[in-house]
Amino acid sequence: MPNAVILVEDVRIRQQVEQFLGQLGMDDLNHTSFDSAAAFEAHYFPEEKPAKDNNVATNTQANETKAETALDTPPESAPPTPTASSEQNEKEEEGAIVRFSEIHMIIFALDCIEGKSSPWIDKIKQEMRKHGCYPTSGPLRTVMLKYEDDNIAKVDLLHPNLDDVIFLPIDRLIFLQKLQILLALPKSVSPSFLFNQEVQQSIEISKIVKMDRLSDVGLAIRNPVSLKKGTPAKFYINFESAKESLEIRGKVLRSEPHPDFPDQFLVYFAYFGMNKNELTTVRLALAKF
Repeated sequence: MPNAVILVEDVRIRQQVEQFLGQLGMDDLNHTSFDSAAAFEAHYFPEEKPAKDNNVATNTQANETKAETALDTPPESAPPTPTASSEQNEKEEEGAIVRFSEIHMIIFALDCIEGKSSPWIDKIKQEMRKHGCYPTSGPLRTVMLKYEDDNIAKVDLLHPNLDDVIFLPIDRLIFLQKLQILLALPKSVSPSFLFNQEVQQSIEISKIVKMDRLSDVGLAIRNPVSLKKGTPAKFYINFESAKESLEIRGKVLRSEPHPDFPDQFLVYFAYFGMNKNELTTVRLALAKF
């Protein structure tokens, strides 16, 4: 039974997200909404007050109440009637914001959080574990909503635990299909809203890596897994000393455990077919380090 939390300040967009979640056709999907990340955090991660101070405050308040009652109530008056019935209290509790025991997905608008998204995601994960609402069945799924023309580069939003960024205004079919896939993970699901088209075309994929070594003949990157000797790669490197990014090819020489990061490998590449201009760019960069 997946539980989703929506953090969107704009009422129209928040209602639209709620409507789309209802169109997923998942009867066991629950969701609740907040108009800000601060409201969500206050509800799920309340600040713990020292027990000693609470006792002092409670005792003081009780003493003050007894004193007022003794002074203001006539000796033989009838006991005061309750201000609210138990039935009214139950209705108030029913109208309260739902608090899920586990949260499986957070859909948040970038403009409703304070600061940058990556530190916020790290903080939320830590607080969820601390307060016992982190999912036990798998990792937390997070989806960001943002406007494309807000001058924030996509590379600045990359985070291992940010599953996707969906641009506003929301494309209904894109939103529905992405969430259907994410909510089903790690299981695969047959798409219900958009479908794959079979094609035969070679494409190039890339990822951002940390470069830990650089020389005239090769470089080394930090990688979570070792790579097979001879594996080809294409690098795009932005050196401060160069006006344009350097595009070079390389092949894996060897992989070895990283000496400084136990869960990473240091993968060495030898340049493949480097020309004179590319070598000059590398040497100028080396001179700046």
